[in-house]
Amino acid sequence: NETTPTVSKSRPLPLSGTDFASEMMGKYKITLTQCNEILDYLRNEGFTTYPGTNGRYFSFTDREEVETAFNSIYRYFTSQGTPIENPTFSTNAGLFNDKKAAEQNHNPLSVTSKIPGAADLKNWEAHKLPRLKEAYELIAKRIMVSFLPDDEIIKQHLIIDIAGHKFEITGQKALKQGWRTFIDQEIKDSTFNSDLKAGDRISLDSVKLKDGKTKCPSKYTVKTLIDTLLNVTKVIDDQIKESDDPDYIKVFKETKKLLKKAEGIGTDRTREPIINDLIKNKMMEAAGKNQELSLLTAGWEIYKVLPKQLKSVILTGNWENGFEQIRRGELTYKDFISSVDKTIMDEMIPYIFEN
Repeated sequence: NETTPTVSKSRPLPLSGTDFASEMMGKYKITLTQCNEILDYLRNEGFTTYPGTNGRYFSFTDREEVETAFNSIYRYFTSQGTPIENPTFSTNAGLFNDKKAAEQNHNPLSVTSKIPGAADLKNWEAHKLPRLKEAYELIAKRIMVSFLPDDEIIKQHLIIDIAGHKFEITGQKALKQGWRTFIDQEIKDSTFNSDLKAGDRISLDSVKLKDGKTKCPSKYTVKTLIDTLLNVTKVIDDQIKESDDPDYIKVFKETKKLLKKAEGIGTDRTREPIINDLIKNKMMEAAGKNQELSLLTAGWEIYKVLPKQLKSVILTGNWENGFEQIRRGELTYKDFISSVDKTIMDEMIPYIFEN
C-alpha cells in the first residue's frame, strides 16, 4: 500500500479547431457545422483568432500575443465575477514550445484584446448560433489554465497478490485543486482506508464468479469519428496489440510516427466537408438520437470494390506525411501528386478492373 503526494505534470493545452469542436459537441450536443460557424463568427467579430488551426502550442516569439490574451481573459472573467486565483504570466508555461509550434499550420485558438461586454453577451444570448458565451470562455480558459497555481494530489496504490493473480486498487484526492477549479476538472476523493504494508499477509474469505457479456463497439457519431481521425494513432495501437507478426507491427509503428507528426487524418477545415459529402451523396447516414453513422448500400459497394491498399491507414499515413512535407518545404506539390498518380494508375486501377 503506497501513498504518494504529487503535482500534475501536464495541464490541458490550448485548443485546435478540432479540439474545440470535440469539446463543444460532447458537452452541448451541437453539430460540427455549428461549431465551425461559431468559430468563424467569433473571429469575424474580432474576439478570437484564426479558427482553422491544428495548433496547441505557441512559440516563444508569440509572447506578446499570449500576454495580450492573458490580460483580456483576466479582465473578462473578473468582470463576470469569476475569481481567478493568483494568475502569473510566464514563458515557462507549458503552452510555449518552439519545436512543436514549428510543426503546426497556425497558432492555437486564442482571444484578442477585444473583450466581450454586457451588450455583446446580450446579443449572444439572442443569436441564432448557440453557446457563443460558452465557446468564448472555453477558448479563454484553455489559455489561462497554463498560468494558474499547481494542484497537489495524494495518490494511493494497493496491490494484493493471491496465488500469483494480482488485484489492484488505486485512489486519489486533492490537497489543493489549483488550476483544476477554474476549468471544472476538480478531482473527487477516491481514497480508501488501509493499514496494509508491503509484505503483509491477508486471508481470502470467499471467491465469487460473475457472468457477463461483452458489448460490440459503439457505432461512430460525427464527434467520435472526428476524434478518431484526429487521434488515429490509437486505432493503430489497437491493431498492433492484435498482431503477432513482427513485420506487420514494424510497418504500423512507422505509420504511427508519420500520422502523429501529421496531426491525424485531414485538417480542421476538411474533416467536416468530407463527412457531410458522404452523407449528402447517400454513402452513409447519421441516424437516431445520437446521430450514429452507418454505411448505406452505395457506401458498402464502394468499400467492397476499393483496393485493400487504399483502405489501409498505412497509405493514408504516407499521404498525410506528404502533405506535411509540402507544408515544411521538404517536398514539392508536383512531385507528391506524381507519386500519388503513379500509385493509383499502376496499382489501384488494375486491381479495380480485375475485381
